[in-house]
Amino acid sequence: LLNYLWPLLIVVFAGFLPGVRIGALQWLGTLMGLAAAVLLVTGGRRLQVDPAYLAGYLAAITAAVLWAAYSVLNRRHAQVPSAAIAVACVAVALLGAIAHLGFERSVAPSPMQWAALLAMGIGPTGAAFLLWDTGTKRGDIALLGSLSYPAPLLSTVLLVLSGRAEPHPLQAVALALLLGGAWLSTRSRTAARGAL
Repeated sequence: LLNYLWPLLIVVFAGFLPGVRIGALQWLGTLMGLAAAVLLVTGGRRLQVDPAYLAGYLAAITAAVLWAAYSVLNRRHAQVPSAAIAVACVAVALLGAIAHLGFERSVAPSPMQWAALLAMGIGPTGAAFLLWDTGTKRGDIALLGSLSYPAPLLSTVLLVLSGRAEPHPLQAVALALLLGGAWLSTRSRTAARGAL
């Protein structure tokens, strides 16, 4: 849940960009997305904070802040082609491999698993990074942040479809909040453009 604060933080940080104004409807839509994420992650139960996991909480908050800051600050590098993201992905993969070798027990993937990893990296994961880079450089960054809240919903749907989570009525409430929040956010931006 702490990591899923990044869409809200993108909207907050985008408000500091020159020429970006966040309207009341967009704030409301973003907060509705956050409420949906809370429902999905907690299942409607009270959030419990365990001091034993403080390092994990801090890591999750740090990840949210860094991803939001990167996404918003990426606008300053709009002249760099989005294809350059491949270099960053390779560098992160190498750092991940070094960390893995240094801190984790290594288990060699099977040839089929290597093929799946390669296909995911070239396909959906690579495409997602390329599209995100393009969106943060040339798109409406505040709207992009507002519309990012379906990530926890998609995670939940995948868990339900794979049999690792049970369907629950709160998921329908979260879906309604997400769709309503997305509609308000896009309506806010459409209304702002119409006023110009």
